[in-house]
Amino acid sequence: MQSFITEFFKNLKIDQPQNGYRFSIDPFLLCSEIPQLTNQTILDIGCGSGIIPLILKFKNSDVKIFGVEIQSELAELAKKNVKNNSMEQNISIMCKNIKDSTTQDFGGKIDIIVSNPPYKKEKSGRLNPDKQKAVARHEIKLNIQELLQCCKRLLSSNGRVYIIFPAERISDLLYNMNENRIKPETIRFVHTKKDANAKLVIVSGMKTNIKGVFQKPVPAPPLNIYDYPEIPL
Repeated sequence: MQSFITEFFKNLKIDQPQNGYRFSIDPFLLCSEIPQLTNQTILDIGCGSGIIPLILKFKNSDVKIFGVEIQSELAELAKKNVKNNSMEQNISIMCKNIKDSTTQDFGGKIDIIVSNPPYKKEKSGRLNPDKQKAVARHEIKLNIQELLQCCKRLLSSNGRVYIIFPAERISDLLYNMNENRIKPETIRFVHTKKDANAKLVIVSGMKTNIKGVFQKPVPAPPLNIYDYPEIPL
């Protein structure tokens, strides 16, 4: 086990596996796109060790956050991290398959869903021999179509989704958002190297009653990681 202490959040302490799945910069990038929230319910689908719920709670005092994680080892670690940071009153972690979840699990509809989902198609590329890493990185337990179907089912009217995903799969993401009546609102491409193609994309969307009409998101200025000594949150 390795302890990670953030420099951005007044020494927020997070333990993560020494050899299993470990978060990278993606959760920080995703949280940087989410505006200030008040009196809202947030759901992190695939919360891993709990990094996103912890960041969002630090940024927003008056919120209720649920984290759902299918892998029991990571779910237990997320619970430990929540407890170690004294955030149990605002954050609840569940070890569950999100496809089996209902609104009753969360006390009603969700206002905001965030996710840093598996980003590789199940039969693409080399499958990591470490099962924990494989499930977190490949669409073995949850693919992007299933994720957006869950968002449609669990979100409140006009609820919003924030997802970080590989830029090369932007068409898959936008198509499934529209198919599930989630109108893409903004899109921001993330570049990790100067003069290189975007590696990631962060998209926000709002649940609507519109289906079958492709909605184009409004492009936001690109985020160039190499321009920042640390990620602004």
